[in-house]
Amino acid sequence: MIRLSIALVTRNRPEALARCSGSVRAQSVQPFEVVVSDDSDNALAAATQRIAGQYGGRYHPGPRRGLDANRNHAARACQGTHVRTMDDDHTLPEGHLAQCLAALRTAPHSLWTTGETSFIAGR
Repeated sequence: MIRLSIALVTRNRPEALARCSGSVRAQSVQPFEVVVSDDSDNALAAATQRIAGQYGGRYHPGPRRGLDANRNHAARACQGTHVRTMDDDHTLPEGHLAQCLAALRTAPHSLWTTGETSFIAGR
């Protein structure tokens, strides 16, 4: 069974996190989970945690060692079978997660299903 997790990273942008999370929750197909790893300064961490929870995300304080460390931290916290990474300034187009899941059903051992373009015709 495929369970698609989203490893979402953020830092000091609660408004961007809300927009990004809204685009996830607007999808016709929902992920198994959304893990939010937050590298925010202390002044913005509480607002970020509140927004993550408002959209059903599981909040984790980030490692505060840069974007790559934060992304790895989020991915390690995921419990799904597959991980789709996401930054707080991303918004998903309609049908994106359905395309991800279709790609995974076609190639369940894939390491990467989509990037900035969609999985189309097996490519």
